Amino acid sequence: MPVLKIHVSTELEPDSCRALAREARRAVVETLELPPGFGKVILYTTPPHCRSVHESRDPNFVLAELLMFRGRPDRLKGALYQRLNQLICQHTGVDGNNVFINIIESPRADWGIRGGQAAGSVDLGY
Repeated sequence: MPVLKIHVSTELEPDSCRALAREARRAVVETLELPPGFGKVILYTTPPHCRSVHESRDPNFVLAELLMFRGRPDRLKGALYQRLNQLICQHTGVDGNNVFINIIESPRADWGIRGGQAAGSVDLGY
């Protein structure tokens, strides 16, 4: 927990995908002050013909969605927005104005983890 999904264009090289996934996971864990074994990242790639934006916009835009438990302070979320934006720009070459980050928070009771247990009843050790 948490899970970060990053949607990028297939024009991104595999080495850049790997580096972005690795560094984004580390940024989530460090910024949210989690134990080092936490956090997952999934990079989804889509070909240009499966993307649509206004002709004045960059079709290689990046969308990042972070699913996590409710309750983190705004200062941590703000720091995470900045860090993820920087990493995404660094590894994709996309301008920061074309990076969109959405944090989706839900209560622990709405997560099933560790063999089908409600996260609210599991000791996560932090």
